[in-house]
Amino acid sequence: MNALESIYEEQGQIDGRIKILEERLARAESREMDTVYRLLLAQLVWDEKRDRETATKWLSNVLEQDARHESAHRLLADIALDVEDWDAAAEHLRTVLAVSTGGLDTVEVERELAELLMNKLDRPRQAISHLRRVLEAAPGDSKALDAIKQAQVALGDWTGYAQSLCLELGMLLGKPQLTIEEVPTLNFDAVAAPLRMATGQILSDLAVVLHDELGSPEQSWLLWGKITVLLPEHAEAFERRIDLGRQLKQDLDLARDLEAYADLLLDPIERFSILVESAALLAVSGERENARIVYSQALAIVDGLDHLPPEIDEARRALQALTHEPD
Repeated sequence: MNALESIYEEQGQIDGRIKILEERLARAESREMDTVYRLLLAQLVWDEKRDRETATKWLSNVLEQDARHESAHRLLADIALDVEDWDAAAEHLRTVLAVSTGGLDTVEVERELAELLMNKLDRPRQAISHLRRVLEAAPGDSKALDAIKQAQVALGDWTGYAQSLCLELGMLLGKPQLTIEEVPTLNFDAVAAPLRMATGQILSDLAVVLHDELGSPEQSWLLWGKITVLLPEHAEAFERRIDLGRQLKQDLDLARDLEAYADLLLDPIERFSILVESAALLAVSGERENARIVYSQALAIVDGLDHLPPEIDEARRALQALTHEPD
């Protein structure tokens, strides 16, 4: 019979292969072999004929003997997924997880069920619980963490999203227990060059969420400052920090940020305006000598231009006043 089965397989004679399996089933001498042949028949008619009804019949026979048979529920889940019966697929996958003994296959079923719950059944909270189990088994699994963040956004769980960003940052920097409060205390000068861009992106996302969703402009301002240290040519980070610095009245830090930001600009008029703002803030903060230097730099930038900025006379008067008034 083995030789005949090989011939049928080579010739693609599915009905012949089914007949042989049915004959073996009829002669099965144990419940275990009976189950094996029913599973093989179900798999064959589904894979080769896409015959859901017949495959389900064979699998139902298996489940009559063992209602929690893992392989039977796994194939039923595959069939349900193929015909887009999402609820049935989820239920069968849950049973697979309930009887599974663990290992890599279990992790992949957790991931598959989470994706189904998130993308097909609109149940992000349930998806998160399965994705967390993936992370428990594989702490560095970036796909699972990205999926958790996607689910948290769908739920509007911004605190959870911020915590996930911290977890992602901690995984990247080798600090798995990192908290939001600890992020501004990190020494970002020590971050290796290959990690700086990814670190900066995570910090950017966290800074935006802290400001836009969690109402923490001070923390956001601190993080944008860390990004400017990490990526000194990150213009958006400077712009965001400068805007927040103006709102929060962080005059001296704002002055220094403006001076650094000016170095990134190409247009001389823009550079002049930014430096004049910086110099004015330095002056009111008591940094008179630094204010004189920055005013002088600003005026030197536009010296000789055909079209001078309207603020130039005010800048000249401010420099003159700083030069002649005693410190």
